[in-house]
Amino acid sequence: MCGQKDLAFVTVPVSWLGEADQKATVVSLHQRIFETLDGSSQLLVLGCSENGVGDQLRRGTLKEKAWYREEFGADVMVLECESLPGMSGGGIFDCYGNLVGMLEGGSGNSTVAFSMETINEGYEEVFGVKRNTEDYK
Repeated sequence: MCGQKDLAFVTVPVSWLGEADQKATVVSLHQRIFETLDGSSQLLVLGCSENGVGDQLRRGTLKEKAWYREEFGADVMVLECESLPGMSGGGIFDCYGNLVGMLEGGSGNSTVAFSMETINEGYEEVFGVKRNTEDYK
């Protein structure tokens, strides 16, 4: 868990997926992909319902790319999109399936999400390794 931000990472041994007859999917955390977004980017918001099942998918439009919010202690993206209780921690994806943010919360038709920069900073804090995002395609 990240001490400075409301962010955590889960590591799962790939062998566990094989035992459950599931396939591993690699998610890119490439900073440059996030940087290509603009105020009209269409995004997909994937989250869980309150019972913990990843069954909530919403379309959203990026309203603000990176806006510092004191209550989150980080830059957050602001999306025009409905989010429901339980969806926090879900992924925000571009139209190519690249992870570009992590859902934090929302109210009405506004949703906030951690930016990729914030996710990468949290990764460095948790794992003690600065990710070289230039290595990711």
